[in-house]
Amino acid sequence: MFVRGDDADWTIALGDRVRDDSRAAVSAVLNTGRQVILITGDVQEVAKRIASEAGIQDSLAQMDPTEKADWIRAKRDEGHRVLFAGDGMNDGPGLAQADVGIAMGTGAASSILVADGVISVPSLRPILAGFRAAEAAADSIRKNQVRSIGYNIAAVTFAAAGFVNPLIAAILMPLSSGMVIWGASRVDKAVESGDWIG
Repeated sequence: MFVRGDDADWTIALGDRVRDDSRAAVSAVLNTGRQVILITGDVQEVAKRIASEAGIQDSLAQMDPTEKADWIRAKRDEGHRVLFAGDGMNDGPGLAQADVGIAMGTGAASSILVADGVISVPSLRPILAGFRAAEAAADSIRKNQVRSIGYNIAAVTFAAAGFVNPLIAAILMPLSSGMVIWGASRVDKAVESGDWIG
């Protein structure tokens, strides 16, 4: 508030604003069965308001950098995997302590330096893309292992029975690698589909 003489000249109100896509992004993460918690240095009233606007049920307020890192460490000690996203100077310890630390590219340089990844746009959607890519990659690895084992068992069985001559073996060997490459290429398609975004 600026005062001129005895009168208030004008007032500037500053506050945190929830990004437009945050509620949809939080909802999409919750729909995957994951938990979302807001951890902030703000007072309880502000933390609850922001959490409510973003669709987050749980919030921890008035947490300093050390408390954030300690909370994350405790969760990891309990067996939870923790992804922590932050953009402030006081988020550095939390980003370093988490299993995956994501810094917002518009945030403090100190946070970017300790993060595992950086989101260059002011949006939470890339985090969802990361979840989907990780799930698709893990699924692809499992399927490729099954394909490779099955293929090799069949090939060895036929070779031992005398049904595979050297020429056929030379043709079949690259087919095994081709199946693995084809399976891996499906990861991009799964991420690009966008169906998982709420």
